[in-house]
Amino acid sequence: MRNRQRWIFAAGLLACGWLAAQVSAPSLAEAQNEAKDKPKQNSTEETDIRYAQAYVKLMEAELAKLNFSNRAVPGTIRPAVLEAAQVALREAQDRVRLAKKSDDIPDHEIYVDSAKAELNYAQESLRKAEAANLQVSGTVSDVEMARLKAQLEVAKVRVDVAGNLKGASPLIQAQFELEQLREQVQQLRIMVSLLRDRN
Repeated sequence: MRNRQRWIFAAGLLACGWLAAQVSAPSLAEAQNEAKDKPKQNSTEETDIRYAQAYVKLMEAELAKLNFSNRAVPGTIRPAVLEAAQVALREAQDRVRLAKKSDDIPDHEIYVDSAKAELNYAQESLRKAEAANLQVSGTVSDVEMARLKAQLEVAKVRVDVAGNLKGASPLIQAQFELEQLREQVQQLRIMVSLLRDRN
């Protein structure tokens, strides 16, 4: 009788062990899959960061080349082209920040930082134009001064709009980015039209 009870007890233990192994097997497989996917995810993130950094270096080199050409022969590169290159560099730097962004940094802060950079650039552009006009009246035309002032106003409002994205849904953030792209495309169309008219 005791032997029979021992066999039943041993069989019960064996069955419990088998059941526990079956229950834990999927979670073990899931853990192994997650462990396999994590290096891929980290690798992708690292590649995105490296690409964004490499693109910043390219934009820095492009801007340096344009500035070098302008120093060698003043006026070779139009201010609008230099401005476009500077904007491209700032956007490339924003891409690096976005690629490096950890989950504890809210998305809206990146938009606000980018908008503040645009505001600083607009303020500096207007300041330089005003300084040039103080030295030699009419160096920067009234029309260009009006454009720089309008650019500054847009930059100020953009900071407010970016600040309002705090807690916004991904859809609202995507709409904000889409509007930014539309503005840039419109500016590019104007620049391309000007270049076509000159040729």
